[in-house]
Amino acid sequence: RLGGKILAGEGLTHGYGERVRIRDFSYSFKRGDRIGVIGPNGSGKPTLLELLAGSKRPDAGKVELGQTVRLRYYRQEIQQADPAQRLIDHLREVAERIELADGEELTASQMLDRVLFPPATQYQPIGSLSGGERRRLALLRELMAAPNVLLLDEVTNDLDLPTLVALEAYLARFPGCLVIVSHDRYFLDRTVETIFRFEGEGRIREYPGNYSAFRERQLEERPAREERRADLVNASVQRAPVDEPGSTPKRLSF
Repeated sequence: RLGGKILAGEGLTHGYGERVRIRDFSYSFKRGDRIGVIGPNGSGKPTLLELLAGSKRPDAGKVELGQTVRLRYYRQEIQQADPAQRLIDHLREVAERIELADGEELTASQMLDRVLFPPATQYQPIGSLSGGERRRLALLRELMAAPNVLLLDEVTNDLDLPTLVALEAYLARFPGCLVIVSHDRYFLDRTVETIFRFEGEGRIREYPGNYSAFRERQLEERPAREERRADLVNASVQRAPVDEPGSTPKRLSF
């Protein structure tokens, strides 16, 4: 259950030295928000999630979290786990079972089975898993905590197609607040309804709709931007000084 107050950032600013990654960002997250965060590499997308999760302190501004919020943050970097621990025990550390939005209850073993860890593999040690399998297990551990605010950073990396399908199905039924950083435009089209885009110099702009809607908006705005740019060029040409005929003697070059 989510109360009226969920998660809010007010005037958030963060940077390294003279470089500001996030500048004066404010937003009050609402129940049912499904937000995709995009922008160039190095623009500060993971930093935004870290500020919201409380794992990093802002240089200015504040983050407020509601009392009923259960926030989970899936990072790009896989958290270290005991390689000798069994998969099923690793998941049961978080919860024995989970209740989905429609009231269906799943045990830890059933959740493992849904993301392609069949019963025959659930008692093997974590150290025997490949890199992609470890990412899948780490994601499942975050989901098993039954969050109502979920932050995902490049969650599609190293996931195979069946796992992506299972993840999309889970997120489609997720009733809480969802924030996803991703370069996967197809995944964003299927999972988000709002885009936050890093526009440069730490500025973040909100676009309604999924990634395809954002691209359409960009194409619509491009002629206006090009027209403004052409007007600036023409104005600078008109202001350039023009030599009057005969004002300077012509000389031969060497």
